[in-house]
Amino acid sequence: MGHSLLRSSAFHIGVMTLLVFLGVMGLRWEGFLESAELDAYDWSMRLRPTNTR
Repeated sequence: MGHSLLRSSAFHIGVMTLLVFLGVMGLRWEGFLESAELDAYDWSMRLRPTNTR
């Protein structure tokens, strides 16, 4: 019984992981995450050390 429960839990985790991945990729494909991605990129560029040469 314990083995089938573990297998069932692993299956559900795999399905949920796939659904979340597909949801995020769908949002990204449609452009809904573009502003957040650009904000994160700008923030990471501001964290870089300045070139002193």
